[in-house]
Formats: sequence, C-alpha cells, structure tokens
Amino acid sequence: MIVHAAKNSSWLTRNVWVLSAVSFLQDTASELLYPLLPIYLTAVLGAPPAVVGAVEGAAEGAASLTKVAAGPLGDRFARRPLITAGYGMAALGKVIVAVAGGWPGVLTGRVVDRVGKGVRGAPRDNRQRKGLLQTLLICRRQFQPNGDRIAFPAGVDEACVIAAQGGGERGGDLGLRDAE
Repeated sequence: MIVHAAKNSSWLTRNVWVLSAVSFLQDTASELLYPLLPIYLTAVLGAPPAVVGAVEGAAEGAASLTKVAAGPLGDRFARRPLITAGYGMAALGKVIVAVAGGWPGVLTGRVVDRVGKGVRGAPRDNRQRKGLLQTLLICRRQFQPNGDRIAFPAGVDEACVIAAQGGGERGGDLGLRDAE
C-alpha cells in the first residue's frame, strides 16, 4: 500500500505525502470544474464569449502576481499558514464559482482560486524540501507532479459524467443530452 511505502521511503516524508494528496484533490476539483466553465459562462449565465477570456486572463494574471510575492512571504513567515490559506482560498474560489448567479461572481471565484494557488505554491515546495537530501529531491519532484497529472483525467471523467447527467441542479442542460 502507499501508506506502507511512505513509512519505508526516506524521500516520501509526511510533508510530501500530505501535500501531494491535497494537491491531487485540489487539481481533481479544478479539472472537474474548469473545462466546463466556458460553457457555463456562455450557455447558462448568458455571458458574451469575450467574458470567458477576460475571466481567465484576470485569474491567471492574479496568480502570476501573487506568485511573485509568495516566495518572499514563505521565507519570512511560517509556511504552514500560507499553504493552508492558499488551499483554503482555492476551495473557497470553487464554491464562489458554483454559487455564482452571473459572470462577475465567476470572475471573483476564479481570481480567489488563482490567488490561492499563487499563495501556496512556493511555501508548499519549500516545506516539501525540508529535511530532504539533494539526491532525494529528484524523487519528490516527480511524485507530486505525477499526482497532479493523475488528477487531470480523474477530474475530466467526473465532469463528463455530471454533464451527461444534465449538469446538476444549477447547470441545466448543457447541450450534451441531444447527442444521446
């Protein structure tokens, strides 16, 4: 089992294991939600296509600016609260998107989510490196990104199942039932 391997592997520390698991769950949620976001914005909320680009541009811009500040913050302050705040903001952003009644709410949720990603990135990586020898960093660098890669198909599969079932209560018919 993986937990058993964690106890026997010197590179698979508790920090690497927990942060990789949380990252997997967060990425699965992102891959579930964000591929359907353009359809949700235009077909369900009635936003013009230009809003899709504006929402994504603002979100990624916010993430990039936050990443610049997060590195020095992680060096100056305790890393665990920054990591927790980052993952918490990302989860809150997804909830805001889910309850949004219009595209400004989706924009707010996406920006909160991406700011959370920017806040947690550098402190998370620094915390995972804590206590690892340089040669073992190679294993850590492969483990966590591979967890992220596994999250992509898991999230997309979940999104397809939900969309095929009618998109849930708020999503309505996303136009996928006509193909049946």
